[in-house]
Amino acid sequence: MRMASKEAFAKRFGKDLVVGVGAIKTGSTQFTDNYELNTSAGLLCISVSKERSRVFTVYARFDNIEKALWSVRNMDRLNPYSGKYNFHYSTEKELNQAFNYEINHILGV
Repeated sequence: MRMASKEAFAKRFGKDLVVGVGAIKTGSTQFTDNYELNTSAGLLCISVSKERSRVFTVYARFDNIEKALWSVRNMDRLNPYSGKYNFHYSTEKELNQAFNYEINHILGV
């Protein structure tokens, strides 16, 4: 997969799914586009990976782990010690579906 395609993915994903649910872009690095989303489970920091890889990845972390433990549907994804809530999928479509489903649950949509 070409790097340009991962950058295009990060731009699409950030615009359509992350900003689309109310997140605010907080910056970018060479490897990620970064966002913050206020949720009922507290602040969720989201980084959409632009790195060359065979998987599509979104790194996320809740600031308030206690609140997240009560709000998150997929407990296998949530690290109860660090608040990490990452998404790794082999296709963009699978990642989009999983992220959309879980974030909408947390947001109460």
